Amino acid sequence: MFQLIVAVIAIALVIALTLASIFYGGEAFTRSSLKANVAAMVNQAQQISGAHTLYKTDFSRNATSLQALEDAGYLADVPTAPKIAATDANGDVVAWVYRPADGGVYLELGNEPEETCEAVAQNGAGSCQDAAGNEGTEFFQFPL
Repeated sequence: MFQLIVAVIAIALVIALTLASIFYGGEAFTRSSLKANVAAMVNQAQQISGAHTLYKTDFSRNATSLQALEDAGYLADVPTAPKIAATDANGDVVAWVYRPADGGVYLELGNEPEETCEAVAQNGAGSCQDAAGNEGTEFFQFPL
């Protein structure tokens, strides 16, 4: 009987700790997933920027598209935008926009762009802009 009481108390404590961590730690879990997505976004932008630099060094001109960078062997695959990117009408995540003439690669931000831009600022790589190229929260821009 004593073992049964101890087992019931142990189960109740585990349940209480689980509920407390979900209730009090939910924001921490959300923040860390946002930081992970921002890190993935910055890493992908750095891959594109590095591939662009290598292509431009070898061919003395800009690549025409991300597909051209992949075809030339400078990217293994065109990076798939992370979950924090905007989605189109079908619910598909939008792709990276490669604009070497503007000196950057761009990604349209989706849900909670203010928090994403805050995390980008803390990361220190790239910047957030509006559609006109001013400081804003619509697009992530990474220089080439």
